[in-house]
Amino acid sequence: SLETAIATVGGVPDGCREKLLSAYRTLDAYPEVPRVLDALRSGGAKCAILTNGDPDMIADACKSAGLEDKLDRVLTVHEAGVFKPDMRVYQLVIDAFGCTPTDVSFQSSNRWDACAANVFGFDTLWVNRTGAPAEYPETPPTRTASDLTTLLDDI
Repeated sequence: SLETAIATVGGVPDGCREKLLSAYRTLDAYPEVPRVLDALRSGGAKCAILTNGDPDMIADACKSAGLEDKLDRVLTVHEAGVFKPDMRVYQLVIDAFGCTPTDVSFQSSNRWDACAANVFGFDTLWVNRTGAPAEYPETPPTRTASDLTTLLDDI
């Protein structure tokens, strides 16, 4: 996705790509994320990340954001050998937790990801932090919210 973003803006100066890739490893979580994860887990939910990201990069990012002890699993496309939105990636959740798609609450700030998860059968929350226009109107998410605190209503 970084390569696509760089191409979209017409390129970046020498050395910038490497700095951007490095920055992915130290991103902060949004302010509500630790509290929401703690509340969900206290309520009995299993919490995981399902990502197209590189396993080492995601491990660094989770540690940097202070989330590593708030997650039950980190699932990466590396395990499926394909990228989202391929349905085999969403199947990783089912295989990891021994559940059915209807048991899963899936949150993403990427509308395309929420769309694919919805098609797979997950209950979906599109976290639309910026008020972006909805893509894929034929496949709406179950819910849309500006942050993850709406999940606290489900506990």
